[in-house]
Amino acid sequence: MNSRIATCFIVVVACMACPVHAETLPVTDNSLVLWLKADAGVTVTGGRVSQWDDQLVGDNTSSNDAAQTNATYRPTVFANASPNGLLPMMRFDKGPYLAIADADDLDPDAGGFTIFIAGKASHSDADSRGWLNKQGSGGSSDDGYSIWSTINANEMNGRVAGVGGAPENKGSQSHARSSDFGVLTMQLTGSEIFGFLDGSSTGWTDGGNGPTDNDYTGSVSNSTALEIGRGGYDNTLPLSGDIGEIIIYKSELNGTDRGKVESYLNDKWVVPEPTSLALLTIGSLAVVFVSWMRRRRRKV
Repeated sequence: MNSRIATCFIVVVACMACPVHAETLPVTDNSLVLWLKADAGVTVTGGRVSQWDDQLVGDNTSSNDAAQTNATYRPTVFANASPNGLLPMMRFDKGPYLAIADADDLDPDAGGFTIFIAGKASHSDADSRGWLNKQGSGGSSDDGYSIWSTINANEMNGRVAGVGGAPENKGSQSHARSSDFGVLTMQLTGSEIFGFLDGSSTGWTDGGNGPTDNDYTGSVSNSTALEIGRGGYDNTLPLSGDIGEIIIYKSELNGTDRGKVESYLNDKWVVPEPTSLALLTIGSLAVVFVSWMRRRRRKV
């Protein structure tokens, strides 16, 4: 083994220590209709976010950019706000929200629908807070869907209403969590609604009004905008928290693919960068290895 190989060894070891955040999604079929991430496509005007660009422009769908024309209701973006301290997050402080213009690809149909949100709740009160919604202001009388949570995001709630707003379904689930950050998933199968919190559906229960557990009927469509940063029954539950990424597929992803996306989000936003001590240790091992190789070459 010569010095060239030793050098390659050092490079490989160094690369192993570098943080890697995927720039492509693990599931990229044609049902992917929205991809917003706080580390790309953010336009800041006057210190606040005026536009958040859909990363699928020119790819699977037309642009579904989120925007806010009223400066009073614009969120902010904070650098290094992710749990691993590496990435920026979009901050909504009980009032700001962004809206995506109505589009057919944002309305679920019989083919199913899967929504992923990587977010961190920061509200200190017990009221529910909305992550996103696409429904009118008439609450349960309107077609649409919404995702919201309670204090510290320990509980996730979802709601969907079919044609004419009836029958409606809402459900919720909760479990103990060690962090305010979580990956929330709402999945519509074409007739049922399910929720996953950090990849687990443990505790998901039907909240009513469907004819049977988790059921709804018909397509879910309306002419309203998809709003990010508020939700609930009548869009009056503003979010107090941070959002890192939102991904929507206009299909019911199977369990394997759903798990891949949830793992991608967790790895990107939660897994920490190697500590300086770890990097120093790796560097020291590389130096020892090179020194050993040089001594070995002298003996030969």
